[in-house]
Amino acid sequence: MHLYLIRHCQSNNNAVLDKKQSSDENVPGGAWLDEMVPDPPLTEKGNKQGKLLARFLSEHGHSNTSHNQLHDTQNTSGFYISHIYCSLMTRSIVTAQYISQELQIPLVVWQDIHECGGVFTKDTDTGERIGLPGPNYEHFRSTYPDLVIPEKIDSNGWWNRPTENLDDIQKRAQRVHNQILERHAGTNHRVVMVTHVGFYHHLLSSILDVPKSDERDLWFHLNNASISHIDFNTDGTRVNYLNRADYIPIELIT
Repeated sequence: MHLYLIRHCQSNNNAVLDKKQSSDENVPGGAWLDEMVPDPPLTEKGNKQGKLLARFLSEHGHSNTSHNQLHDTQNTSGFYISHIYCSLMTRSIVTAQYISQELQIPLVVWQDIHECGGVFTKDTDTGERIGLPGPNYEHFRSTYPDLVIPEKIDSNGWWNRPTENLDDIQKRAQRVHNQILERHAGTNHRVVMVTHVGFYHHLLSSILDVPKSDERDLWFHLNNASISHIDFNTDGTRVNYLNRADYIPIELIT
């Protein structure tokens, strides 16, 4: 089984954070925090990334190369995606929709691959995270009618609870790791999971058995719309590449 972990394309919040981090000014926390939203849409740049991502997954590869070769680590023969999962966060859904529509493969919800913390806002004075309900089932049915939702969504909102702590996040990452193997191990499936940078770090840490730390002294970085390719086979786990974004023009890399 081949797993492709893909970070969603640039969201409004990503653009706000990039602007803050690249600014020479000492911007007070509240000033930029006011521009952040709990469930941000993609930016114009993010939508351009999504189209490029979908086209790359569809068109990359050489027709005279067999996709059954044992160690096609760089996908020289193409990707041959068989499954696509997304979280219930807008930036993940919209990114994954580009891929699903380009490849004509159903887009399936996997609630547990959402970003760390869940849906929340922040108190501008204290920085405390305050959990929010998130959209409900009817929202997803009406806004994304082609989305396959095999899991129950609360009528009051899919999150609707306090934010996660680190232990919650790590347990969720381990649960998703186990479920990936339950669903796809021992198959020739080529699985795309459109997820988020924080959860990607914890999931990859679980897959690679990286020691857990409360500090960010080790962090798996991931650009928007980048691809990481992990192969689970009879010999074990093979990391073919991480954070691949070479298909994106430099002006669109975020």
